[in-house]
Amino acid sequence: MREGLAIAGAAFAALSCWSLGRRFSLPFPLQFAVGAALLSLAVFLLFSLHVAKLPAFLVLGAVCCLWGYSVKSSLAAVWGRSPDLRGGLQTASAGSDSMSEAAASRPLRDLEIPRQVWRPGPTRPERILELSSTFLLLLLFGYYAWHALAPETQSDALHYHLALGAQAATTGGFPKPISFFTLIPQGTEALFAFAYAIGGESAAKLLHLVFLILTIPLFHRIAQQLNLAPWSTAAASLLYTASPVVAVSATCAYNDAALVLFTLAVFSLLLTNTTNYFAAGLCAGFCYAIKFTGGWVALLALLFTVIRRGTKPALQLAAGAAIVAGPWLLRNVLLTGNPFAPLMNSVFPNAYFHLSSENVLGNYLRTYDVRNLWSIPMELTTRGGVLQGLLGPVWLAAPLALLALRKREGRILLAAAALAAAPWYLNIGTRFLMPALPFLALAWMSTMPRVAAFALAFIHLAVSVPPALVLYVPQTAWVLPSTPRPVEECWDCKLVRLITDNTSPADRILDLAGLPAAAARREIVNYWQSATGERIVHDMQSAATERMMEWNAEFPPRELTAVRARFPATQSLQASLHEAAFRQDGGGMLSASVLWKIESWPNIWEAGLVLDRNLATTWRTWEPLREGMYWQASFERPYRISGARFVGGQSMSPAALQLWGYDGNTWHNLGVPPATRPMPQLNLISQAARMLRNEGFHFVAAQNGDDGMGRLGKRIANDPSDWGLAKVAAWQEITLYRVIGTR
Repeated sequence: MREGLAIAGAAFAALSCWSLGRRFSLPFPLQFAVGAALLSLAVFLLFSLHVAKLPAFLVLGAVCCLWGYSVKSSLAAVWGRSPDLRGGLQTASAGSDSMSEAAASRPLRDLEIPRQVWRPGPTRPERILELSSTFLLLLLFGYYAWHALAPETQSDALHYHLALGAQAATTGGFPKPISFFTLIPQGTEALFAFAYAIGGESAAKLLHLVFLILTIPLFHRIAQQLNLAPWSTAAASLLYTASPVVAVSATCAYNDAALVLFTLAVFSLLLTNTTNYFAAGLCAGFCYAIKFTGGWVALLALLFTVIRRGTKPALQLAAGAAIVAGPWLLRNVLLTGNPFAPLMNSVFPNAYFHLSSENVLGNYLRTYDVRNLWSIPMELTTRGGVLQGLLGPVWLAAPLALLALRKREGRILLAAAALAAAPWYLNIGTRFLMPALPFLALAWMSTMPRVAAFALAFIHLAVSVPPALVLYVPQTAWVLPSTPRPVEECWDCKLVRLITDNTSPADRILDLAGLPAAAARREIVNYWQSATGERIVHDMQSAATERMMEWNAEFPPRELTAVRARFPATQSLQASLHEAAFRQDGGGMLSASVLWKIESWPNIWEAGLVLDRNLATTWRTWEPLREGMYWQASFERPYRISGARFVGGQSMSPAALQLWGYDGNTWHNLGVPPATRPMPQLNLISQAARMLRNEGFHFVAAQNGDDGMGRLGKRIANDPSDWGLAKVAAWQEITLYRVIGTR
């Protein structure tokens, strides 16, 4: 029953995509791509209206299918120009309805690729090789489908790729918490939600596999457009499809195979003298909607069209791209003010993401903590642990593809491969090379004799199947197992069970253990994915370990309406303030008022924490100090002030403070820097517990360990009651605590 619903969900979603794209006079795989982009846009609108549930998806799919059924299309128009299987001239089928499309599909004249190339037909042994490769490819897809039908156990899918699917099963709207994974573009995930609503997570996995399968017709179409030998296409298809990273990514609810399909679709559409610039724009825009790095494809497509086609075609392409990518940008603007959230926070500062966490994540993704750059080729091809996936050892011979530079079509493919691989610099994970692999494989196989090309592809398949991988890859390598992984062995699935069995859907959970938020269907605030989570975790760590510093300043009494604590020098450390107070002339400390205006640069959104009477909470710059950064309190009326006191973290003790006062007309330097002294060691854990309650958390999930969040989890485990927590349940080193006083 579960498998049947999964197949039905994936099939209905795929049929809806194709039906929606049939209005475009394009071959089938391109129709599917255009329809998928439009269907994803429609699903986005459903989520925006909070009606993205099963009935709405069924109606939407029915409308798409009726739309497609009303379009008359011959078989030739669906599949486009077909190759002459007997060899000889590669021409369009005369008399078919696709003649206009075939004429439009002529390669760019400036590329100087001949329209017709005579080649002798394959010999009997060569034909056997071609049929064998087709048969192996079908077996491979069947094997992948078996894996895709199994329940989802891959970490990223359970953490965020299936989040929209989970929302479709609950609220029907976008997730409410603003975090890293809720604001990245989710075009493919919107399609997953469509399939998920019918057939669950396995339907989403099967739909992703459909993207891989439809990549093969695009291989053949591009080869025809470039007049490549048919055997090179067959061998290249097997070389790409059998790669271990492609196998594992395409059989789970990720989005890498989808990005490859749409990258090839854009390339194919722009390779020809076609009037479908709008369709090319839809596919290019959807590349961005799939993931940030896909925006590079959209940018390249626009630049190519402007240079080679002119302004009008470029405007058509830009319009199509904006229709698909624009809603994701607009949503981010409305939620955070940053169209590219959760990235580019230095350009678009906002309350939801800290620049420091973006920089730390970016630095990690560019290196994966690989210290020896010379080890990267082996990591990519034979190990697969550090860079999360491998291509297979045969790809070590990929430099042979440089022989394709002798021909113009080879240079085109190698240039496309280099450009498609450019975003890999931003994330050197193996699967981020997938968009470049089809171009590289086609160029490589086009340089080889027919028998040698197939021999290489067959060897690659033999050493890349799971039984062979276990002979040479480490156990930590991210590869497809020989049989689908049981749910009972899935770490994240165990965590989901821990959360769902002990909490309710309305609970808010502070995550110090890396919980799979998409599968758990709870409001989970992770320790790095949002400004809120990062701030709270830092404050808890400071409460447990950091010693405070106190700054006291005395100056001649002045009538002031504002006091500013200014950092006068650029330094490599961050600044933080826990508390501030101002002394009145001849009296005690001035009581903070809700009428005061609190400002700071940077991070104005957390400036009010300095006056919340909780030493555990902190205002931080979240970036290294620059000259002129400040924290400021403006009063509702003038006060005669004679002193000020600030409490900050010990880590910023070398950072000098300057005090400035505003009398209503002019800023005045209030004199010498405040005197600094370390405060006695304080137990701020009880105040951290108050902070958790005030932030509305009901549970805390913590990992007990010796690194990262584990150290904080170990401190909590030593005395949960001191933190205002009570142990609820545990699984291995993960413990779930209830925040006392919230229920």
